[in-house]
Amino acid sequence: NTHSVGVARDAVIAWRVKHGAADKTGYWWSLPVVAETWDGWLNDINGFHVKPEDVWHALDGAHGAALEEGSVGGGTGMICYEFKGGNGTASRKVEMKDET
Repeated sequence: NTHSVGVARDAVIAWRVKHGAADKTGYWWSLPVVAETWDGWLNDINGFHVKPEDVWHALDGAHGAALEEGSVGGGTGMICYEFKGGNGTASRKVEMKDET
């Protein structure tokens, strides 16, 4: 959500402080990069619906397994060339000059 970048950044820092350790100097700092996708056409970007606990839940649930397929994850509120978006993966085979 476009207007939730700040709360997401703050929540990532708080999560890292709780779960991380200081570096060799004894100091701890973080500069997370929080990307956003404008989803204002399909989403209530002024509703302030994303809360710190939502970000913590996403971080706690992160895993190294295969990506989910379809319109899932970040960007599900986007429109991509008249199609609903999402960060999930979709497989398509396309024929190109004797190649697949």
